[in-house]
Amino acid sequence: MEKKASMIVLLLLLLLADELMVGCEARTCYIRSRKYRGSCYLKRHAGNCKTICKKEKYSGGVCKGGRCTCWKKCAGSSEVGGPLEIDPPSVAKAAVAN
Repeated sequence: MEKKASMIVLLLLLLLADELMVGCEARTCYIRSRKYRGSCYLKRHAGNCKTICKKEKYSGGVCKGGRCTCWKKCAGSSEVGGPLEIDPPSVAKAAVAN
């Protein structure tokens, strides 16, 4: 019985440690590309969007709502001179719908 209780406590500690580490992950910041021109709907547009965002020093880019949106991992909102954070297009649409 004592071994069983020890194993349960150990398992709970591991799960708790895993949850704490998830809370420390960097957030993802989104910003509209400043250099991408034109529509952003087709697969080839997505490739161009990603390339241009990488040239703008972001991690990547995606086409959402016909616009090229760049993304990167950011440490938090305390970044001085960093890009303006915006919600990803899917989150922004959900917020407007409510």
